[in-house]
Amino acid sequence: MSGSTLFANFTDDSSDQEPVVCQTGARCYTRDRSDLTKGLLILPGQPRFRVENLSAVSGGRLVCAACHAHYARKASSSVRATFRGDLEGEKESIRQRNIQGRVGGPRVSLPNQPISSSGSSSAPINPGQYSSQGYSAAHSQYAAARGAFTKSAYTGMSPQWITLNIGVRYETRGRPTGQVFGVCYGDTIHEGKNVPATITASEIITAVFDNVAPKLRQAIAQETDSQFVFDESNFLVRDTETWINVHAELPGSSVLYERCLKTSKARADKGQLVFQRPRKPFQFALVIDAKEWLRYENYRDARELDTLSIQDNADTVSSALRSHMVQRAPEPSALKLTVLSAAETTKEPSNGCLTRSKTKSKTATASSFSSVRPSRSAPSLQDFTQPDQALPESPLPSSGTREISSQESSSKIATSKKRAASPIDDYHPVDQQRLRKALSIGGSFPNIARALHTTEIIQFFRITGTSDLNNLLANGGQKFVCDIAKAEAGTLSLQPSEKPLGIGSFKSAHSAFLTLSTLPTTPLGALPNQAVAAKRMFKNNKNTVLIRFNPIDEYAHHVSEANLLFWGTTLLSFVYSFVRNYISKHVAPPGDLPIFEVRFVEAGVALVHNAAADGKSSKMMTSLRRSYLIEELIGTGSGNLLTDPQVMTSPTLERGLFGGGNSGRFFEKFPEQHVCSGYCKFFGLSSLM
Repeated sequence: MSGSTLFANFTDDSSDQEPVVCQTGARCYTRDRSDLTKGLLILPGQPRFRVENLSAVSGGRLVCAACHAHYARKASSSVRATFRGDLEGEKESIRQRNIQGRVGGPRVSLPNQPISSSGSSSAPINPGQYSSQGYSAAHSQYAAARGAFTKSAYTGMSPQWITLNIGVRYETRGRPTGQVFGVCYGDTIHEGKNVPATITASEIITAVFDNVAPKLRQAIAQETDSQFVFDESNFLVRDTETWINVHAELPGSSVLYERCLKTSKARADKGQLVFQRPRKPFQFALVIDAKEWLRYENYRDARELDTLSIQDNADTVSSALRSHMVQRAPEPSALKLTVLSAAETTKEPSNGCLTRSKTKSKTATASSFSSVRPSRSAPSLQDFTQPDQALPESPLPSSGTREISSQESSSKIATSKKRAASPIDDYHPVDQQRLRKALSIGGSFPNIARALHTTEIIQFFRITGTSDLNNLLANGGQKFVCDIAKAEAGTLSLQPSEKPLGIGSFKSAHSAFLTLSTLPTTPLGALPNQAVAAKRMFKNNKNTVLIRFNPIDEYAHHVSEANLLFWGTTLLSFVYSFVRNYISKHVAPPGDLPIFEVRFVEAGVALVHNAAADGKSSKMMTSLRRSYLIEELIGTGSGNLLTDPQVMTSPTLERGLFGGGNSGRFFEKFPEQHVCSGYCKFFGLSSLM
């Protein structure tokens, strides 16, 4: 069949890198195939061919070499032929049709030109003998037709518009996690724009960058005082509904028009695809890449730490000044007045100095002084600081007094005179630069709002190990679980922006306040708003920003840590029961072998759930938002309290027991590296070697 392409060899195509099954199916003409219900498996490197079907609607098929040979013998009945027409003949026929379609103009007579019957103009004619033929009657409609064509020339098809909703998002390991600054900045960095439905991918990218990138730069400049600038070279434009990268589309392709085509229900064009404007706008976002966002978070954290350190220094200076002022100007209730009774005192000299007699004096305490109502001549603080004025008389209370010697009274008066005569050194100059920075920090709203606490309703599951290891073994072994029957309701208050208590290799500790609905007798939760340490797991990475687990994985890690505390408490109780039993049957240990009383910290797991389930979703989803490992808040150097136990088992047991810290290699080396001490000899423990 000349003039048609029947077969095409695809062995050099990129699809040759993967095996494919012959699409002839059960009718595959390869006899040595293993499965007679399927075609031959064409391996990479083997020839594969494409055969066009008879129907122009359906596509072709990839076949093996045997099927290719079969179709080559029966090409006229198996393959659709594509003929090439006579190009020169087609050109000539088109030219003839164009000539026949031309409309000739009217016959026009020129002056001074003779018109003969043959159409020649050789003989002159009279001026009055002109042809009566001229423009046709349709020429009078020329102006109206010209106006109609002019209007239609500048009027396109009916406009088809769509709406784009443009925002800003940031990436965290390839997933969208929210807008750049949350709700506050998310409303300002937002734009709605009407565009033609045929907008291309390159035009979408330009529209997104032109509308929200300047607002993003302005917001970052205001937040960081123009100290931080994003590198926008790796920014992407994505469809937030499908998370499709618009940069990966062809620049001139219309990526949204096909999504606006719907099947028509009208009678005139029922079943056809027609344009229908979507009710909801298309959602697009300028996506900040994860590397740039991490760099911004590092800058913001460093800025907050610098701000907090400056504020702490200002608070320290302020508290020192207040304490100094209190020491220099005591209140009247803190003073002790030495008063003399009228019968036991002598007359006052004219110079106002107080004269002492050999009688006993009495001192009014602060409590008795505060109970006396002052009169018009009541003393002021200035009276007590002037040495040359006499002490005023006040009624002597009947209780709360004690006797002092005249020598003690004289020493107190001398001390009072010495303090009053000393120069006032309460004033210290303030550095203007530090004052200006402290005012800008202390008066700004974000720093004031940072002091607010976040209070969450929790379910608290206490970690209580068993005191008898045999009971645990009799039940076939147990592990810590969050039993809903033992849950305790309560609240947990945290300060999100407060500096953490500490950051370890895989969890961080934060200051929190725990309040349980029923106060227990154990140390943890015995008081309302008890200060505790709330610990959370994070992914171990080399970056400085902590990346949290999803709620389910975080809960699993916290339960694993709680299980270590459960077994550690149980094993420690077993050790102390052995020690007490041995001492009761034998002599007490010598003085150089004290038995230290230690225990693990009280702890528990706190779960925070969503306030309400999402009624729009029909899928079963957990309402867990986050979880915490709650422990007693202990200071550094608490000698009798233990934290973070690690249970080690023999490598002959199942792997993965008690978390990643269970090292079988160290367990095997312990007998070799352990050195027996006096405790081993006293309790009669046999050598491990």
